[in-house]
Amino acid sequence: SSGQCPKCGKMKMVVTPDILEIGCVLGHGSFSTVHLASSSKWGPVAVKKVVIVGEEPMAFKRLSREIQILSRVSHPNIVRLLEVHYEEAGNVRSASLLFEAYRGGELFDFVNGIDVMSDGRRVWQDLRYGLEHADAGRGLVAEADLARILRQILEAVTYLHEN
Repeated sequence: SSGQCPKCGKMKMVVTPDILEIGCVLGHGSFSTVHLASSSKWGPVAVKKVVIVGEEPMAFKRLSREIQILSRVSHPNIVRLLEVHYEEAGNVRSASLLFEAYRGGELFDFVNGIDVMSDGRRVWQDLRYGLEHADAGRGLVAEADLARILRQILEAVTYLHEN
């Protein structure tokens, strides 16, 4: 199917041979782009498309290691790798990693959006709204919420170190 993404209104939707409906870009990395997608098998997913052009043994080694680690981990605070699809065309190799989809954005963006006011209050600015909508995405962040998030991060890191 085609049309604009209902979430961001920018990107055209494309159906891949794997019956995935690819939507908004969620993020970018050095060798990859992550899209929100819809799968007939899994429902909402995040698809990380990694493209390696030419002979880049270190990039392929990093990708293989990431897949190896993610396929072994099972923890409620670590995103779950659902499946991997490989493609090769000429000197271009790619892998599509399907992850369970989470809503709410990246932890990095959340942390960067927290300001501490002169009276000690922590105010969170949703950076997705931009300056023209400064009041739309603002809210107080309770210390208990920050402690809960930090605890979840530490539990995930502990799990990774023990496994």
